[in-house]
Amino acid sequence: MNSGPFDGLGCREGARRIVTWLAERGLATPRVQYRLHDWCISRQRYWGPPIPIIYCDKCGVVPVPRRICPSSCRSSMTSGPTTRV
Repeated sequence: MNSGPFDGLGCREGARRIVTWLAERGLATPRVQYRLHDWCISRQRYWGPPIPIIYCDKCGVVPVPRRICPSSCRSSMTSGPTTRV
């Protein structure tokens, strides 16, 4: 869209080239920004809290015993979606 040397590039390639172009002029630095917090909150809201699992070379996949879990859910909590679509 009238972006000169960046016309016709795909999203990822265009973003990479624009950041490189800005970095050459001292106007930007490349960085990665993760938004895991937002994903975790919406994931728990939809599917419920994650199940703690231990991956053992000898035993395989083993659930963490409740007695050593760092926190517990209230018994009144439900898992799964809470909104109707």
